[in-house]
Amino acid sequence: MRHRLVDRVPVICQLAIGDYLLNTDVSPVELWFTSEGFARAVVTLQRRYGFDGILSNLLATNPDWLRRVERIETNQIGVQRLF
Repeated sequence: MRHRLVDRVPVICQLAIGDYLLNTDVSPVELWFTSEGFARAVVTLQRRYGFDGILSNLLATNPDWLRRVERIETNQIGVQRLF
């Protein structure tokens, strides 16, 4: 980017959604429905694996989505359901 010879090849990886869910403390609901949860997951794994950047593969959602949810239930194996 500085129009100089590079010292190394940058590493960026688009991880699978399952990687975010298995390797961070971000819940499925936070990951899918909040920009903050998704950002926390990708930044956590970017730092853990030492990537030079982040590829975003989820779109931002309506910030007012939770207003329409009555409750969120999580079963014993971690599956979440919205009501």
